Amino acid sequence: MQIWVGLVCTVVGIIISSATFYINQKTRVKNDITSNAERNIRLEVKIDNIYNNLNQIMVEQKEMSNVLNKLNEKVALLEQFMNELEKRINRLESASDMKNG
Repeated sequence: MQIWVGLVCTVVGIIISSATFYINQKTRVKNDITSNAERNIRLEVKIDNIYNNLNQIMVEQKEMSNVLNKLNEKVALLEQFMNELEKRINRLESASDMKNG
């Protein structure tokens, strides 16, 4: 009779320890999946932020390029205007020299 009691206690102990191991294993797997999902979400958010920042930088670079192109056009116009003014001044000086000379 004592052998049966010991045997039943051993079997019950094995069953309880197996059930506890299985439950803990499920919990561990669930926690691992949750932490991996959270990490993946954080990474995706960071990647989205990097993508948005890159797009913003590209837009700003295009705007800066447009501004530089407009400035180049203005400089070219000013150079033309300065050349014309220089020619006029030279003509006026030569006309003035002819009158004085």
